[in-house]
Amino acid sequence: MNYSFFGTCYSDHKQFFDCLQTIIDQTIRPKEIILVKMYSNFNEIWNGFKKNYYPSFGRDTSFFIFQIIFLISYVISPLIYLWLILTDSNREISLILLILNFIPIIIINIKFRYNFFSIFTQPFGISIMLILGISSWKNMKFGNGLTWKDRTYD
Repeated sequence: MNYSFFGTCYSDHKQFFDCLQTIIDQTIRPKEIILVKMYSNFNEIWNGFKKNYYPSFGRDTSFFIFQIIFLISYVISPLIYLWLILTDSNREISLILLILNFIPIIIINIKFRYNFFSIFTQPFGISIMLILGISSWKNMKFGNGLTWKDRTYD
């Protein structure tokens, strides 16, 4: 039996289904057909995120509440718990609180299959994010707006 697809005749069903699978792979599940490159260096990444960080909150109040919650939750608290563990002050409770603090990060790492060691760099990443936020706020409030890709956002 012959199979026909887009005017091409296949002598067996395996050739036909291989061709069909290739078309499906390239249309429904495009892996590397489209390549988007928004950023080419760290400065572009920084400015790209900075232009959206502060403006996405709309108000100073919500921006600073977010910044404070993240600072306390993911930077200050782990450092306090770690200090208490190392100085033998409330060691068991501090260890439990430290573990509980990292549960959301662990869940995200499992769900998105991130490297296990990124759990330990999370406070550093959050610190960079907070610095980025302050930079975004400062440029919008006291600077000349936010610049990205030769455009300035006021």
